[in-house]
Amino acid sequence: MSYSRPSFRRLPVTSRLSNKYKMYLYREGGLDDPNKLTGVPALFIPGHAGSYKQVRSIAGETAHYQPSLDFFTVDLNEEFSAVSGRLLLDQAEYLNDVVQLILTLYQHRFSSVVIVGHSMGGIVARLMPTLANYQSHSINTILTLASPHAKAPIVLDPKIARIYQSLIHPIAPNITIMSLAGGTSDSIVNSDAASLSRAPGGLTAFTTSIPQVWTTCDHMAILWCNQLVKRVSKALVEVTNKNDISGTRPFDDRIQIFQKYFAPSSATPVLKVWLAEYVNVQEAIMMDDPRMAMAMQMNQVTLIRGTGHMGVLSNDKDLRLLICGNKHDCQRITNTAIRLPTSTMTDTHSSFHGTSFWFHQVNVDQYLGAQSTNKDTFIATDTIDDASSIIVPFSIWDVMMKGVSIPISGKLYSTISFPAIRQPLLAYQVTLTCSDQCDTQPLFAPLVQQTFGDESKFHVGLIGKERSVIDINFYADPAMDHSLELRVWTPYPIHVQLAVDWYGSIGKCILRAGPAIVVYIFVITLMVLQQTLRGGSLLSGLTTSLKVDVPSMVAVVSLHGILSQRDTWWLHAVSFLLAAGITCLLWGVLRLLQAVFRVLFWPVPLQYHSSMMWVPSAIALALIRVFPVPVIVVGLYIFWLVITARNQDPIREAILLFLTSLMPYNVPGLIVYIRDVMQLGWQTPSWSMIDVLDDLPALATVLSFIAMDQYSSFLKSRYFSYLITATILYYALYGDHDPFPLHRLVHHYCHLIVS
Repeated sequence: MSYSRPSFRRLPVTSRLSNKYKMYLYREGGLDDPNKLTGVPALFIPGHAGSYKQVRSIAGETAHYQPSLDFFTVDLNEEFSAVSGRLLLDQAEYLNDVVQLILTLYQHRFSSVVIVGHSMGGIVARLMPTLANYQSHSINTILTLASPHAKAPIVLDPKIARIYQSLIHPIAPNITIMSLAGGTSDSIVNSDAASLSRAPGGLTAFTTSIPQVWTTCDHMAILWCNQLVKRVSKALVEVTNKNDISGTRPFDDRIQIFQKYFAPSSATPVLKVWLAEYVNVQEAIMMDDPRMAMAMQMNQVTLIRGTGHMGVLSNDKDLRLLICGNKHDCQRITNTAIRLPTSTMTDTHSSFHGTSFWFHQVNVDQYLGAQSTNKDTFIATDTIDDASSIIVPFSIWDVMMKGVSIPISGKLYSTISFPAIRQPLLAYQVTLTCSDQCDTQPLFAPLVQQTFGDESKFHVGLIGKERSVIDINFYADPAMDHSLELRVWTPYPIHVQLAVDWYGSIGKCILRAGPAIVVYIFVITLMVLQQTLRGGSLLSGLTTSLKVDVPSMVAVVSLHGILSQRDTWWLHAVSFLLAAGITCLLWGVLRLLQAVFRVLFWPVPLQYHSSMMWVPSAIALALIRVFPVPVIVVGLYIFWLVITARNQDPIREAILLFLTSLMPYNVPGLIVYIRDVMQLGWQTPSWSMIDVLDDLPALATVLSFIAMDQYSSFLKSRYFSYLITATILYYALYGDHDPFPLHRLVHHYCHLIVS
């Protein structure tokens, strides 16, 4: 938890969107002058449904450092920006106006503003340089927290799909982007989506890997986690430079500073020998066994006999290490040690709480010496040789079927590599047990570091009761070739067993398959419509689709994934089966709603003929200037639901089921509109050619299916069946990557006409 004394001063902004958004200057009580700007300008951008007050933890911490930062923040009306590309564009436009105002407040002493974005705020920050009102070079440093850079959490809007497509290309030179991901605790934004590996000038770090943090953060805790806030604040202060007009250090320096604060410690410390400093050891405690663990006496030198590569673990950061050719002729050395979280029998979490362990790797001629000037210091040493490196040759199928068992006997430090484990969609469990009898009072408890590429996570305080189970989850960039590795520090022999966690794997697959499930529901409802048009009831069409069409399409999707050499080909098949189950639930819910509407509207005479459908269609087109298209689409859907409840017909019910699959793409727009009306009052929707092109396909699809009810002969024709089949094949194979091909074609066609 972070503590602050926040105060916010509202500043007027000249912008087209000033009636919708607001800008504030943050001041820390007792530290910041409320009427004077003394630092480098920084701007905080909240994310989806985020508040401008979320800046207080980071801004309050930076106020304690010099040179300080002047944090500005914006009230974006807590909008649902993750489901609306229009909101992202509006926010980016407004924030460009805010940046220009901030620079004028400093009388142009600075030419850029440091940006900190949370969640979708990070996407807005990257979007700002692509807009027309962006002031050149006004942004050169962006730090994002739990922002989905690689892919949107869910794509329900063609504008969002287009925004993410535009972010693939370089936006501007010399912009440094630092992305921090919260790890497995963040169930809203998968950490693999926070990767910036393909973005120029982009760096990615996981909070579990950051030194002196070493903990996962959920989507909101990443803003106020005390350990992380301190690292973020120090990094932001260090990348700034009040004496430069840009307000920041050069590009390469910013990269190095972010790596310094957020990159995990090197696995291989760099050895540096001070040749001028010789130490003549007169009295020392002699240890003949290179593997030892003991509590050290203050100022007493301990000499351990050993040759070659040795590892040293201690809880003393100031531990003096000596390399000795004999018992009295020693050289003092210094090396860059790996900083580790403490692991004792009382530790239950790896998060940093003020103390650390330190692991050194040194090359020894004959003796290794150690001396501590602190109390309560322990030291553990051992040789590092071929036996310390274990490569598990089993395949992923062996791990899935029966697990893997690895004994670790008599080594302080071991690395266990699993070359076959590369699939991030599977969750694993590692069970640690004592090979013999556990030491009840060891100097330290077994410590495990899981690594996968640049991501690492620590597990501490293990085997407190002769057995510990740890969960192994990781994320992966498909462009990188990494495998799982475990690094183990243990004071006694242990047994490591790794197996697949099936329940955890199912949960990860469902979270990952969410966007694809929405597309596959659309595909299955088209299958049901096609079967119903051939004759029979909706139930018979649904049954035939589940028995014939769905298994065939699962085979096609799986074969396409295998031929495309996708490691996740099976995930699409699983998503298709889940979508089939959800479609059955939708059918049951619709039957229930129809029964309710029949009861509600039973006293009201309702005579419906197909030719009457032109009336609501004309009304819907007339209302485009009054309501956003998603609101009109949902209104047409409710109208059609009432019609089918009073005038039951298999084809109409099949059309209703198909229109239901379109609602996930339109209901978010309705929710956004209702929130805007409640908070800002009714406003005429913005009208631009891009908005028309984005909304036209959805509205045209709904109106076409409703209006074509009177042309049942065309619906039953083989030409319409061919069109449905082509649509089914495209969306089944490519819909999860490109769910808006019709919108894209309309944009390209209009662009050709204009050009």
